[in-house]
Amino acid sequence: MDKKVFAVIALLIIAGGVYMVWGRGGTGGYGPTTTVPISGATSLQTLVAAGAPVVCTFSTTTASGSESGTIYIANGMAAGNFVANDSTASPINAYMIMKGGVSYAWTSASSQGFESAVSTTTGAGSGQNQSVGYSTQMGYSCQAWTPDSNKFTVPTTISFTQAT
Repeated sequence: MDKKVFAVIALLIIAGGVYMVWGRGGTGGYGPTTTVPISGATSLQTLVAAGAPVVCTFSTTTASGSESGTIYIANGMAAGNFVANDSTASPINAYMIMKGGVSYAWTSASSQGFESAVSTTTGAGSGQNQSVGYSTQMGYSCQAWTPDSNKFTVPTTISFTQAT
């Protein structure tokens, strides 16, 4: 698979995951707390709803390869660092930050990224084609963490284009 096509696919998966997290009624912020550490099958939806500042890791195999990542959740914000592996291309590092009602997504393959408003209404959106969706049960391993504002800083070296 062409590296640019793979990068776009990885970016769309991440952007779709961000939409699924905050576009389907997830609070993206503090709510009832949960006990950490969390380990085992749970969903990103459950982690966000728990409201506790956590850092979670995951790894999964998809139809096109494998994905792994680390997700930071705190103070109504989320940030993720992901690696998508495809047997026919070099690994792609992908990143996302969601804060202030805006999501930002970019990859290591480009100095361009996508920016989009995050819907706060419950309802429409399709995540059926997402490999790692909002309600997908996965083996997350989470620990409490002291939030670091640097994790939620949008890079100035990436040029963001409004996603449509």
